[in-house]
Amino acid sequence: MAAKKLKPHVVSDDAYKRALLKKVRLASAVVEELDRRALGQKARDDDAGDTERRHRAQGTIASALEKLKALGVHDDECESARAAANAVLEQKLKKRAAREREAANEAAKRQRRSDGASAIGTVKSDAAWALHAIAKTASGGADARAMDTKEIETRARATAADAEHVNLKTCNAALWSIAKIASRLNDENTCAQALGKAFEALLRRSAAFSARETDARAASTTLWAAASTQRTTVGAFTDDGAMRRAVNVAAEALAANADKANAQDAANALWGAAKLRRSLDPACARALIATLTTTPVVTDGTDGVKLEELTIALWAMATFAGDGMRNVRACAAPLMKRAKEATKKPKTWSPQAIANAAWAAGKLATTSGDDTEDDATHSEACVKDAKQLVTSLIPAAKLAALTAQGFAHVLAAAAAVAVDATTAVDA
Repeated sequence: MAAKKLKPHVVSDDAYKRALLKKVRLASAVVEELDRRALGQKARDDDAGDTERRHRAQGTIASALEKLKALGVHDDECESARAAANAVLEQKLKKRAAREREAANEAAKRQRRSDGASAIGTVKSDAAWALHAIAKTASGGADARAMDTKEIETRARATAADAEHVNLKTCNAALWSIAKIASRLNDENTCAQALGKAFEALLRRSAAFSARETDARAASTTLWAAASTQRTTVGAFTDDGAMRRAVNVAAEALAANADKANAQDAANALWGAAKLRRSLDPACARALIATLTTTPVVTDGTDGVKLEELTIALWAMATFAGDGMRNVRACAAPLMKRAKEATKKPKTWSPQAIANAAWAAGKLATTSGDDTEDDATHSEACVKDAKQLVTSLIPAAKLAALTAQGFAHVLAAAAAVAVDATTAVDA
């Protein structure tokens, strides 16, 4: 069977003309781009590739124009093709320039953040403040399971994403919030993991603020939140290095702002540092104690020092004593005296305050002193007040619903300071 002959494909003149005009447009665009590039930069030694591309493009244009001329295409139609190519190139270059400006702006923002220029923060973070509202509910006694752990998890992930850019107020509110929720969170590993990663991101953000930008409240909150979260399921998902870094920065900022702390900040800072076993500068500790001992003790919710704040500060100083802090009894003497004076109203003492004060008094009274000569007198006064405090706490303990551990603290303190046996037995 004879092979079937294929008809040759004949290209019409119009199609051929369109193809040639397209070649002119594309090659003209290459030449124009290379010309603009040459004008926008200094002569280079390695521009041989550009020169070769220009020669090829110009050769393509010349060849296409010659063939178009043979087809009877007028010069003005060829010029229109080249003008169209230039217009397309113009749009292309504008878009490229816009992308480059955007990239440069983003790079500048990142550089400012790394230099600390944007430490004041630019994001309030709705997710962080939503966690704050949830934590307020938790403070009222609800547990995290009743508050919908799925919502907490969602808010935590969004907070972690926002953390790098939040301002100081938002950062500390979120740290406080996660610490509060963590204390009531049950075995919800997915939720705890999300909270842990958000907490870690916030700690890194907290460490980015300078001492000049960080106030006493912020430093105190960081210490308190880190101490409160450390041994929870949330803390298990938080990087230890990030926590140590944030705690160290907070302690340094606190030393620069200790005299500006209010009573709550002072108590929380002392408790947090002691719980974390992070020693404070002696001058810082004295400034915080001065705030606690010069502010009136209150029991009605008004502004002042609450007994719980006074006693957790005393507990902190006793913990520092166990860690070997020098002159600790002399430093704690004003606190011990203030606590002793507060026992004149035994009904105002909560079980937790009694247990904290009793343990601290027993610890400070029996800690072997390494006091300097100048502080020896204050140290002796601290031991004397500790004995009087424990003696006065025994009647208060009779009125309070102490836990077994709290009752054990009172009896151990009574033995430590050698309270009269009859008084202790009556308890």
